[in-house]
Amino acid sequence: MTGHFLVVGETLVDLVPAGGDDDVFVRRIGGGPTNVAAGLARLDNAPLLWSCLGDDPMAAFLRRRLDELGLAGPYVERAPDSKTTLAHVTHDGAGDRTFTFYRERPADVHLSVGAVPDEQLAKLDWVVVGGIALATDRARTAILELLERATSAGCTVVYDPNARPSLWTDEPFERTAREVLEYTDIVCGSVADCRTAGFDGETPAALAQSLLSTGVHTVVLTQGVNGSLLRATANSPVGPTAIDHPGYSVSVTDTTGAGDGFLAGLLDGIKGGADDPWRWLDRANAAGALTTTARGAVSAFPNATEIETLQKKQSIGRR
Repeated sequence: MTGHFLVVGETLVDLVPAGGDDDVFVRRIGGGPTNVAAGLARLDNAPLLWSCLGDDPMAAFLRRRLDELGLAGPYVERAPDSKTTLAHVTHDGAGDRTFTFYRERPADVHLSVGAVPDEQLAKLDWVVVGGIALATDRARTAILELLERATSAGCTVVYDPNARPSLWTDEPFERTAREVLEYTDIVCGSVADCRTAGFDGETPAALAQSLLSTGVHTVVLTQGVNGSLLRATANSPVGPTAIDHPGYSVSVTDTTGAGDGFLAGLLDGIKGGADDPWRWLDRANAAGALTTTARGAVSAFPNATEIETLQKKQSIGRR
């Protein structure tokens, strides 16, 4: 039901190769946080989205897509005289993607302090944050102010580091990650992104313990074809927990948005899976895997029936 989740961050345009033709590109709505919001909407958990659009033609395209996705709510701000960030996406032979960003006077830096009022936070269960909106001082200040109030309101804060350190010009990415973690309950990200954020650990399990030492109560790490893991402390609602999931086997077309689809599946699993963390992780892995089977990201996100069909087909047992 709309209102349980607030997702915070940038909305941008992905320029994606059309089929196998690297000379022809199509535009897709993108941005890690907006992808997560779209993934939740696909799973009938449409969230509120706090983002900011410019006033150029690309922004008009994004607003139409947000309308279609049911995400153009009251906290999608507009910034005059700003431009839409473009992410040029390229793929290797295995479908893994690389992003090149074109970012001039970006709209997402204009997030306003206090845009989401306290009375709205009081109605929320979850605040989900991450992405490149945190890369600039103005938006970072607004987001951190929101997280402080969200914590006081009793919201569970989820952070996806989603590292793009080359875009951090005001302060190092590692420092931003530490600032966000002060308000975070659950970290969900890739092993590579969490290491880029400055956390150590020779193994993914050791890396998870390093993140738990910051005070977060749950860490979920994605490992691509090697699946994922979940580690939680006694402060977690499910108590001390250690789960490893091997992941689902699918034919990969495009990995764009796989982590965002995973996070949307995880949040949907937590909301629907009560106190069973295996169900959370299993649903997340299925959602992330299915996201890679079509060109995306948003157009590739699975619905609940598609997730459940894959779960039944491969029937991965508890580990």
